[in-house]
Amino acid sequence: VGSPDKAFYEFKTQEEGILKYNSLLTGCSLIRAKRNSMKDPDQAISRVNKIIAWLESTDFYTSPSSRYYHEAYPSGNLHHTLKVAMKTADLEYIPSFSSVRPEDACLVALVHDWCKIGLYEPTTRNVKNKETGQWEQVPSYSYYEKPMTYLGHGVSSMWLAMKHFNLRYEESLAIRFHMGEYNIAPNEMNELHNANTYHPIVQLIQFADRLACVKY
Repeated sequence: VGSPDKAFYEFKTQEEGILKYNSLLTGCSLIRAKRNSMKDPDQAISRVNKIIAWLESTDFYTSPSSRYYHEAYPSGNLHHTLKVAMKTADLEYIPSFSSVRPEDACLVALVHDWCKIGLYEPTTRNVKNKETGQWEQVPSYSYYEKPMTYLGHGVSSMWLAMKHFNLRYEESLAIRFHMGEYNIAPNEMNELHNANTYHPIVQLIQFADRLACVKY
């Protein structure tokens, strides 16, 4: 884990992206297992292989990251997720985040948008061609009528991640609040503020997620 070259997080084919994602997920899992005194590495590998098998049974590797805004194309969520993981590595060098273990930040980045599993389905929409003035159908996405959960964005990812990993409290907070003020109710602002104030990984993941969406 740590800070690989930025090229590691880029991929030209879906297969390459899946391989990189799975490698990071496995690496983070093994480091955390060793840290928690798991003496049998095969047990940790078996556990992460089950997680990967579950992901393969879903549309995680092929789904978009949004309907319109960023990475709204096949495997967009995979692309976005790897970019967020890259940004966590970039942010490690900020002194305020020195207490955050790289493998923990990377793991949270890898699971933070699991909420988008089973969320979008392919469709088309009408767009006017600026050159011809004609309306044309272009590929697009709509929300599934029955998504995997109704827990909401951050909470859904947190719930799914907690089913597969032994997350610490602050890691759960980082997943829950990864969109910051953009995805919480007004009466939760105090909770977000406290999470950011006392747990550096919460703020780090928010920064990484936002930086992954900008064009600079």
